[in-house]
Amino acid sequence: MYNGKQCIVSIIRDITEVNKIAKLSAENKMLGLFTSSVTHEMITPLKCISEFGKSILNSTPTTHVANEAKLIVSTSKLLLS
Repeated sequence: MYNGKQCIVSIIRDITEVNKIAKLSAENKMLGLFTSSVTHEMITPLKCISEFGKSILNSTPTTHVANEAKLIVSTSKLLLS
């Protein structure tokens, strides 16, 4: 009531930023879940690839093959880190 009259008050608020933050938060959560599952699924094969590269490197005297094996080992180490 205002001055003896009934009044209706409307509040208009821009919630665009609130929606953007909520959306980004949900996307970050999903990305984190995806990354953790992919990382877990990649660790074992990468370890095997690294060991395979090391065994090729130790048993192959050919320069070209040895260079390729070094590349495999170094790349798999980078991916594991």
